[in-house]
Amino acid sequence: MLLIRRITRGRVATLALAFFALLVVTGCRADVDVVARVQEDGSGTVEATATLDAETTAALLDLNPDSDGLPLGDLSQAGWVVQPPAADGAGNTVIKASKEFGTPEQFAQVMAEISGSAGVYRDFTLTRIRRFARVDYELAGQLDTSQGLAAFTDPELDAALGREAGAIAVDDYEVDPRNVAVSFDVVLPGTLQSSTPGGVVKEGEDTTEVSWEATMADGDAVDLGLVSVTRQVVPRALRGLAVLTGVLAVLILFARILRIVLPDRRRRPPRRHTSSIRPLDPRAATLNQEPPVELPPPGEDGHRWVAVDGMGVLFRETDPVENLLIPFARQMGSPRTDVEILARARALRLGRMTTAELWVSLGVPGDPEELDAAYLAHHQLSPGVIRYLRSLREQGVKLACITDDATTWNTRLRVSHSLETLIELWVVSGSVGAVKPDRSLFEVLRRFAQEPPAQILVIDDDLKMLDAARALGYATAWFTSTGTRADAGEHQVIRSFEGSDDDLVDSDRI
Repeated sequence: MLLIRRITRGRVATLALAFFALLVVTGCRADVDVVARVQEDGSGTVEATATLDAETTAALLDLNPDSDGLPLGDLSQAGWVVQPPAADGAGNTVIKASKEFGTPEQFAQVMAEISGSAGVYRDFTLTRIRRFARVDYELAGQLDTSQGLAAFTDPELDAALGREAGAIAVDDYEVDPRNVAVSFDVVLPGTLQSSTPGGVVKEGEDTTEVSWEATMADGDAVDLGLVSVTRQVVPRALRGLAVLTGVLAVLILFARILRIVLPDRRRRPPRRHTSSIRPLDPRAATLNQEPPVELPPPGEDGHRWVAVDGMGVLFRETDPVENLLIPFARQMGSPRTDVEILARARALRLGRMTTAELWVSLGVPGDPEELDAAYLAHHQLSPGVIRYLRSLREQGVKLACITDDATTWNTRLRVSHSLETLIELWVVSGSVGAVKPDRSLFEVLRRFAQEPPAQILVIDDDLKMLDAARALGYATAWFTSTGTRADAGEHQVIRSFEGSDDDLVDSDRI
């Protein structure tokens, strides 16, 4: 385990480096599988799995989240959800890490985090193109095994080891590149239009799945590509109806003209009318002109802004101080009491101290940035929230977040979880100098949004915050999985961000 400990002294910035650290320990067989699942709105999840065989499992005696032998801490700090190593029933050890993305652009960022710019999974892009009655999804990338095991390292690691890490794996630990398999699977909505050769295609009822596989001994750079299409029945039916209506209108108008121009052979008209042609009925020019429909302004069911709470809505943990900060400070050796930690956390949230000053005041030794990263690694997004925010953006709704947090921590969290391109406004207590439900936070929201409060929906897990918002005229929704409808009062109730849109809001909503 000495080499593992040497590796973990630096920053393991990618999944590839973490996987390499496992390889050099064992020299046995291992597989890396990456699966991308894309939803119809362009959001989705990337999941990476490392499967180590029975011999490898027996060698890895200290695979647990608290061990120095598992270099996966930086993955959590980058917003990945890392599952503890688990047995699969066949003597293998399985390690999984996943991360959600909210836009096609964020998909490329997440894939780049897997192996860097020069690793095995390279240059991945996802494009979503909306057309009439259809949506096209185009995925492209490269599965590059031309560098062999060197693809799992980087120059910084090579320099730290004093030799090329790939050579160390082969020469010192006898890692056989043929025993290291890599694969990439993608699941796109719709039916298959085209894909690059070499992929195994599996078509479902509403999705298309394509898989590519290779070993690190192949020495190839294989281009991957896939195009799928979803067709929307309603727009196609409307287009067909519009065409049919247009044809009928032309036929009716043509028949009317014929009746006017051609003589009626059943009776001879008086002579004084034979040389004249009646003008077209003035109403004929307006037969197909409907009066313009004026759309009503967005009301309680069509808000222009949605402002979500940070802790308890956007992120899973409802009380990060009580359930995350205090245990973390204890683990790092802080001698402070719970009351003292709570007092300093409040000062931090009010912007009265920096995070560096917080760690000093708590008696926690170490580099402040590393402590920040280790603490923030425990924050995970609420399930389905990325997809929910993405769907609101698709509807033209603007997004804000109101949160009690230090400005430094909030900035790092939104970067690591790829939230900057989704949420336009961050109202952070550490920047405003007030904590929820202080009125100044709502004033910042209202002034930036430049909308009346009735056009802004506030989603929070704290009823006191919602009561204050409703008193100022904001629309409100209570995010709770267990709260009763009676406790909600006048607030809407949102149970979960997962499932269909109809499942998002309680059936007893106001």
